[in-house]
Amino acid sequence: MGMFPRALRFVVMLYFSSIVYTYISCPDSDVSWKIIALNPLNLASALLPYPWIRGIRKLRQSDSVESYGVTTEDRNVTSRDGFSIPIRIFRSSSLRGSSDPILVFIHGGGFCVGGIYEYAHEAAHFARSLNAIVISIGYRLAPEHPYPTPVYDSYDATKWIFDNAKSLGGDAMRISISGDSAGGCLTAIVNLMLLPSQYQVHQQVLIYPVVDLYRRSDGSMRRYENAYILPKWILDNYLKSYLTDPQLAQEFQASPLRYEGDVSKLPPTLVILANFDPLHDQGMEYAEKLRNAGVSVMIKEYDDVHGFFSIDVVNAKLARDDITAFYKV
Repeated sequence: MGMFPRALRFVVMLYFSSIVYTYISCPDSDVSWKIIALNPLNLASALLPYPWIRGIRKLRQSDSVESYGVTTEDRNVTSRDGFSIPIRIFRSSSLRGSSDPILVFIHGGGFCVGGIYEYAHEAAHFARSLNAIVISIGYRLAPEHPYPTPVYDSYDATKWIFDNAKSLGGDAMRISISGDSAGGCLTAIVNLMLLPSQYQVHQQVLIYPVVDLYRRSDGSMRRYENAYILPKWILDNYLKSYLTDPQLAQEFQASPLRYEGDVSKLPPTLVILANFDPLHDQGMEYAEKLRNAGVSVMIKEYDDVHGFFSIDVVNAKLARDDITAFYKV
């Protein structure tokens, strides 16, 4: 009996703390109160140490995706160093079973958290709305597996998908790649690494991607260094776990914005940006770089914070509708 009021007090305290935290950290932003009010749990997960973050976000694993009308299949792909990379395959019930489009999904989480189970709902939604095979990659995470392991896992798994598209019931000529945040970074890198190969990506979607791990003190990085969800100290902690040497951030396989080669052959690209996000400006810069090189680029901006795609109902739905429309063009 006494436990319930104590838990209730904690929830109420967390709720109002999230409002105060956001108001103090973003006083010049027109952040909607709906965003602040609906996401106190995400604030808690961001403020806790890495193991606790993983524990809280794994609560989503128990949620069923059957309501989306999709089936799931778990497989493993062998990496270059012999590790079994887990992948989860989501199939819409209305697929033809042959030559279907494939969407490779690379999850976010600062290279340190997240996984194929935590992002099951996003993948299931795309399987249904795109009527496609969606394959989510469970790359290894820092700090146990720092850079470049997540890059190579994502690349190796994507190559395997290309090589096995037919046996999966898919069309190797219609394989697209999408990712959010750190997953957006890995998506951009995988596309760059595939440029010299025979593999041709159909389309790519970068959802508020981090594309420059080296330059982290100007523009929106400075403007929102105390921002809700992704303040500078959390971003710094993620990157300290991911990069064993800060100078590695200058390599394009860590920071795709620093790629110096020809990007004109990259696939049509949709870039989703949050206006109150420290990563906004570098995402915009990458989009403009591709556009200036002749790539077909669509940019969509939302008055929201980093992470809204997974946590905010209204703008997440709008973004998913935009992504669905983009893929169906």
